[in-house]
Amino acid sequence: MRVLRRLILFLLAGSVAWTLASTAALKKWSSGPPPPARRLDGTERRVITSDGADLRVVELGHGPLVVLAHGINGRLDHWSPIAERIAEAGYRVVTYDQRGHHGSTMGSDPFSPHVLGRDLLAVIASCETTAAVVVGHSMGGIGIQGALAQGLTDVAAKLVIVSSVERPVASVKVSPRGAAAAINLASHPKQGQMMMRGGFGKSVHTDDLEELQTSFAAMDPEAFAAALTGLASFDFSEELRACEADIRVICGTRDLVTPIVRSRRIAELAPNAQLIELQDVGHMTIWEATDAIVETVLATAIP
Repeated sequence: MRVLRRLILFLLAGSVAWTLASTAALKKWSSGPPPPARRLDGTERRVITSDGADLRVVELGHGPLVVLAHGINGRLDHWSPIAERIAEAGYRVVTYDQRGHHGSTMGSDPFSPHVLGRDLLAVIASCETTAAVVVGHSMGGIGIQGALAQGLTDVAAKLVIVSSVERPVASVKVSPRGAAAAINLASHPKQGQMMMRGGFGKSVHTDDLEELQTSFAAMDPEAFAAALTGLASFDFSEELRACEADIRVICGTRDLVTPIVRSRRIAELAPNAQLIELQDVGHMTIWEATDAIVETVLATAIP
């Protein structure tokens, strides 16, 4: 009984300490001006892939084509600050919900980098023009690499790979039940935001934590499990070595999800790649370093 009482007291003390620490942290993170809304207004349409996936696509602006592909648990709206500024600069910007994410369905083929690359090519083909630049964040960057062997450089002039990897950091196979447990934890008001904090670098605002948390919690467990399992094994070293395209590789020095050593490796492998390291930025590069992303895309996309 004495051991049990001590264990209960320990757990209670730990719970109180966690609550106090998380409350103090959330108050600290909420300081400063709030970030812009993550909602993208544009013309919406659908693209049906060869295996029946129904992709939600949104485009805005006019001019040379720039295509944006988001990461796992993301959504096309997450590109809004970047997409709007690129469109205002005189470009046609097209972005889409990846298969199994938010407004897009899964399709019949197993989730894989190859399939992500095929989806990207289907979106480009639907635009009936070649792309000036294709930009992929995290899983979107994996999709870019998955499309290299499928003719991506025939329809895209330049590539920007943001916070991504050329092979998995770790092989993770998750069941729908395990995915559901992770999603439920992410839905918790405080614990969920503390989980999301690992996706950011030195500074973050609670509005961004809430936005990322909401997106995570909205994922279908089966789609999330399929994505994690489908991305558990790949290696694009050879495809990168053979790629002659102009590539910009961007990553934050505080990225805990796709560590900067992986971006450095991508830049080493691709013969015409240039690495851009962002100090104190975490994995959510497209929010933490919007200016740097926009500047890189516009400099790369000059027709």
